[in-house]
Parts: sequence; structure tokens; C-alpha cells
Amino acid sequence: DGEGREAAALAAAATAKEADKEAEASAAVFASYFPFVLTDHDGTVNYGCGVGKGALTDLASHATLSLASLDAAAVSDASSFASLFTDMHSLYASYDALLTVRLPSDNAPAPPAAGATPLPAVAASDPTE
Repeated sequence: DGEGREAAALAAAATAKEADKEAEASAAVFASYFPFVLTDHDGTVNYGCGVGKGALTDLASHATLSLASLDAAAVSDASSFASLFTDMHSLYASYDALLTVRLPSDNAPAPPAAGATPLPAVAASDPTE
């Protein structure tokens, strides 16, 4: 029984070490392009571009407040979770770039030198539509 637990612990440690290597490799791919690159335990990459030291301090402050909310003994777990993840809040996009792309109308001409080939006309009865 004890040997089985020890083997399971060693296997878990080996898996975690492999995940750390994969996360490090993922970060290395982007590190030459962005000022900082973060990866989580499964190798998901989050990168920062144009984020200054003041912004990082602000983000760290928000993270600290979020952790304090989750750890607060005076507030129920349900309300802490809701305040962070499910309650409707206005969009906080201080460090995000939001982009809206409007598609041209169906009869708009292709831009000059775009090399665009129009899609073929499709019959109304086409089942792939």
C-alpha cells in the first residue's frame, strides 16, 4: 500500500516535471517577440505586448484583491466566487485591444490589387448552404 502511494507520487511528480518542460518550451517560442510570456501548468501561453511596469503593478494589485476575495472568511464562498466569475460587470479592457471588423456588403467591389476571387454563386436549393 505504501509502495503504491510512493509510486503514484513519483509518477505525478514526473508528469508535473514534463508539463513544466512543455510550458517552458511554449514560452520560449514567443519570448523573443514579447516583453514577457507566462504559461500555466498545461502550457497555455499568455503574452504581454506593450505592458509597462506600472500596468504590471496594477495587474498584480487586482490579482491580490481577487485572491483576498476568495480567502475572505467574512464573505461566503458562493458570493466570493460570484463576485469574481459570474456577476455581470462592465467590460474592463484597460490592457486589451478591442477590434471590430465590419464585413463589406455582398455587392461591394473587391479592393484594388487585392487579388480576391469572388465566391461562386450558390443555388438557393444547395444543401451545403
